[in-house]
Amino acid sequence: MTAAAPSGVVTFLFTDVEGSTRRWEADARAMRAALVVHDKVLRTAIEAHDGFLFSHTVDGFVAAFASPMSAVNAAIDAQRELQLPVRMGLATGEAELRDGDYFGTVLNRAARVMAAGHGGQILLAESTAVLLSGVDLLDLGPRRLRDVPMPIGVFQVRAAGLGTEFPPLRALDTTPGNLRPATTSLIGRESEVTEIQAEVKAHGLVTLTGVGGVGKTRLALEVAARLADEYPDGVWLFELAAVTDPASIPDAVAAVLGITQQPGKTVSESVAAALEGRVRLLVFDNCKHVLDAAADLIEAILARSATVRILATSREGLGAADEQVWPVRSLDATGGIDSAAVSHPQLLRLRQRHLHPSRPGDSRGLPRSPRTPRTGSHHHRFRTQSPHRVDIPPTQQSERAPAGCPRRPDLRVARPQGRDDDHRRDGDLRLRPNRPGPSGTELRVEIGQDMSVLKPSITWLGSGSRSWAACRCPFRSR
Repeated sequence: MTAAAPSGVVTFLFTDVEGSTRRWEADARAMRAALVVHDKVLRTAIEAHDGFLFSHTVDGFVAAFASPMSAVNAAIDAQRELQLPVRMGLATGEAELRDGDYFGTVLNRAARVMAAGHGGQILLAESTAVLLSGVDLLDLGPRRLRDVPMPIGVFQVRAAGLGTEFPPLRALDTTPGNLRPATTSLIGRESEVTEIQAEVKAHGLVTLTGVGGVGKTRLALEVAARLADEYPDGVWLFELAAVTDPASIPDAVAAVLGITQQPGKTVSESVAAALEGRVRLLVFDNCKHVLDAAADLIEAILARSATVRILATSREGLGAADEQVWPVRSLDATGGIDSAAVSHPQLLRLRQRHLHPSRPGDSRGLPRSPRTPRTGSHHHRFRTQSPHRVDIPPTQQSERAPAGCPRRPDLRVARPQGRDDDHRRDGDLRLRPNRPGPSGTELRVEIGQDMSVLKPSITWLGSGSRSWAACRCPFRSR
């Protein structure tokens, strides 16, 4: 007996025979007989779980359920009995009931979820999965489906008597995951990227350590992007900088992965169980303030799955089992302008385009101008690179430098015109070549306005128009 049509929030079940056209063309008589059994099985399962059957296509059904659990149970019971390869999709949401039919975006989503599956597979939209308890679900991650603007979390139902291995979903995504394409270029770390890739393949957990700003996150993202094709279940990034409560780490990770807490399990256990058997790369970024919580979750994940790999970044190692710590050093710029960190061709080209978008460069990518020769003294090279174009006449040297201090060239500066003191305090002091500059007293006033907060650690040396400023380093051993 068919149940009454539910209203309000409804769970919809869509079914379809995979490859039905081919089967009709190959043997129409056999297909007709198989569909008789198919229709009977589905009708019986839908009615047994109080479903409302309101649409019947040539080889599929559309039914509505007031309870998402009843819809899932109907799909499982029918799938166990069906002989034809039937794919099923479920989604939950509000729909309008009019003249015995339903209208609303939830029906489109249920149909697209079904179309992404394969014969014998039951797929759920996240809108249905979050309402269930006691159902074994395999998280397939957010997927972009045809004509649906935003990715939808998709889950596969696992139960006794159902198939477990299916081809990749028929979704628009070629690679699942949430790793975004990099917007900047990685310069000077090619050898490190290659070595870290090998470490990630060989070990369950690799942690990049180093001081803040050294480039750990950018390096980790580059490694993850290059490994993306080797992880069919996706590369997933967890940005933990904004998570201030260590106890919230499992919830933050579960939210990104679309994993719901299973009955009788903690969130960490639910995450570890959902990742079991998945081939994924997880990137835990900025673990420095949640070391213990991140380590506990990572150990729980690795204990359940030998196919998951984890790349983490932190100021120090996490202390987890099987952790490989990789220190990230600053790029070596001790060689000055000719060092790899400074003279990398790509870096020079980017710098040229930024400062001189219409000016050609020399063989190294440095911009040229009629006043700047191809080669020359350090004075010319410095002028070419500096965005402020500081003029340093090589013959003008300080005659009053204290003992032990290097001889300082005279920096000629031009004070901004029409600017008040507030602008000067904001650092608006433009350096220009070949212009009469202020006297030493004026220069001290200009610099002093910006450096006044450092007065306790500044000592002015010398006298006259050429004076010297020496800073006592607060980190120097006493």
